[in-house]
Amino acid sequence: MSPYTSPISELLGLGYCDWQEWTDYSRFKFNESHIPELLKLAQDWTFFDHDDADTVWSPVHAWRVLGILQAKEAVEPLLELFYKDDEHFVIAEYLPSAVGRLGSVATDRLWSIARNTGENEDARDLAIESLRWNVTYHEADREETIAGLLQLLDDREDDETYLNTALVGALVDIKGKEAGKSIRDAFDRGKVDREIHGDIEDVEIELSLRETRSFIPDWRFDHSQKEMLEAMLSEFGNMSYQEVEGFLFGIWGSPQQVPPNRWLKKIFGEAPSFEDEQQEKDAHRILFNLYDTIERSVEMGLDIIPEDCQSETPGDELFPNLKKWSRGFGEANAMLVNFWEEVFQHQAMKELEESWTACTILLSVWTHPEQLLEKAKKPGGPNIEKMLSAVPSVAKELASIGSGVRTRWDAIMETPDPVSVIKIGRNDACPCGSGKKYKKCCGA
Repeated sequence: MSPYTSPISELLGLGYCDWQEWTDYSRFKFNESHIPELLKLAQDWTFFDHDDADTVWSPVHAWRVLGILQAKEAVEPLLELFYKDDEHFVIAEYLPSAVGRLGSVATDRLWSIARNTGENEDARDLAIESLRWNVTYHEADREETIAGLLQLLDDREDDETYLNTALVGALVDIKGKEAGKSIRDAFDRGKVDREIHGDIEDVEIELSLRETRSFIPDWRFDHSQKEMLEAMLSEFGNMSYQEVEGFLFGIWGSPQQVPPNRWLKKIFGEAPSFEDEQQEKDAHRILFNLYDTIERSVEMGLDIIPEDCQSETPGDELFPNLKKWSRGFGEANAMLVNFWEEVFQHQAMKELEESWTACTILLSVWTHPEQLLEKAKKPGGPNIEKMLSAVPSVAKELASIGSGVRTRWDAIMETPDPVSVIKIGRNDACPCGSGKKYKKCCGA
């Protein structure tokens, strides 16, 4: 039996809450008399550990109804949640929009939290996000909100990166282009996390202060760079985009550093016909960014095989892409064959050779799969679908092996060779070449 009366009890069965699109609660005819019970549900944290997938969302529905009612009584109880342990990440995702919808009954308290330098940084972040949502629901507060956020951004005594990053995000979301100069100044001071909102040019594009970038960033790979690279590969390259992805993963796995000029020549040839020097520099920068992205994927344990190459059957539309990725990966290994032979000749590395070889074969076999596909048609032949389903996990396994190989090999290379000492008798010829006996020369 529900501990809540109708219509509050109806919220327990509404289920999933979309981040932006709210449920239409009007049919329940909520009013001020329901606020006490809504507050009880809004603060009932046990629901987030409930076994039922629909019930876990009940408090979020209560937050939203309280926001719609603009319940003054809800301000302090909801703001107290700013300080609660958010292991489910539900507060950061869903609470600011509900608090923002409360409107004028909450804004003074939100500003007091946002401006308080002694406050918990997560609470300040949530307050700023709530003020941003307030503008979404209460457009009349836009100018005042921009002015307040701008004042905080310009405060050099309260110039923390986490705070400025939150402020820039709020200003971008409410299209506060009036803050363009202050935002640029914050970026120039190095006080905005570009991993969150991009760099200053990304922000200026979002604010319609510029139409296009003036340079290619050197710290990320994005969709526009992918399109540029695909176009350049089509016109000047020796490989397709998917081949390059496989090739760079193979290069990353090398136990020894591969000079960039070697693999750049493999991709674009000895003398590519770029339009000008800048286009060549752009091509190189984009490739380095793509390489860094692959390296980060390995470090974070993410999929190595791109989504558009994760084929499930030879007849699907992704199989040709996997073939290209596999071809590029094979090209890299062919280029590095001498490196790998040297590595696996060393006694300390031999135990890794078998697993490395097995993974490499499964990732390379799709370059020319015709013979394999023919074998699969015969009784007892290989299960192609099963092999394809294993490709992403095998690529991850190879990345793990590659990291281990590199660590071991670096340690081996840093270990000095043993020094052999030759014992010289006193009556032997002196090794200095004087022709005298050692005891009459250097051994005297």
